[in-house]
Formats: sequence, structure tokens, C-alpha cells
Amino acid sequence: MSSISIIEKWQPAPDSPMARMEAKRVEAAEELIRLREVHEATMRKMAAAREIISRTGAYTDPQRLAEAMGLLPALVSIYNAQLTAEERTEKELDQNTKSLDRMDRELEHFENMISSADPTRRADFQKALADARQRI
Repeated sequence: MSSISIIEKWQPAPDSPMARMEAKRVEAAEELIRLREVHEATMRKMAAAREIISRTGAYTDPQRLAEAMGLLPALVSIYNAQLTAEERTEKELDQNTKSLDRMDRELEHFENMISSADPTRRADFQKALADARQRI
């Protein structure tokens, strides 16, 4: 079996930093999807609150306007918190993706070294690749 086919079949160990990083990336992506769904629901609630204000004539009745506007600050607060969490999740996702890309480049570098190495040095490169896998 060639060293390249061994490398292609290799998967990081479940408890390795690379596997944990990938799990965090997936988790961040799922959280981002959830936050976007909550954001959309909040926007629908805000639209409904504006509709209530316009239908009830709250613009002409100060009492009704005050009651209807009482909904908006809470919704705006929720909306702002969601945006902050969404931005944080996107940053974490970007950082995890960059780390995984760096690890992939390192492995690709070793793969290239192994495939282009003369047979007498191939064992040295395979050992270096095994060391890199342990670190990952």
C-alpha cells in the first residue's frame, strides 16, 4: 500500500485536537443556524407589534401607544443580544476553520514530502508525519 493511500484513509483520533476543533466548528455552525432562526422569529414579532400599533390606532391614543411600545424595547433587547451572539459564533467558526486549514496544510506538506522523497528518506518523512498526527 502506498503512503499516499494510507494518508487519504487517515482520520484524526476522536480525542485529538483536530477532531475537537472540527466538533467545535460543527457546534458553532449549528448554533449560528439556531440564532438565525431565533432572529427571524424576533423580526416577525417586531413586525406583529408594529401591526398591532397601526391597527389599534395606537398612534392617536397615547395609552395604547405606551402599551404597544412596551413590547418593542424587550424585542429590541432580544434582537441585539442575538446579533451579538451570532457575531461571536461566526468569529469562533472562522477561528476554528482557520485552525483546521492550518492543520490540513501541515499534513499536505508532509504528504508532499513523502510522495516526492527518495526511498531512503521516505521512512524519515513517514515518522515525521506520524509525529504530526500525534500532535493533531
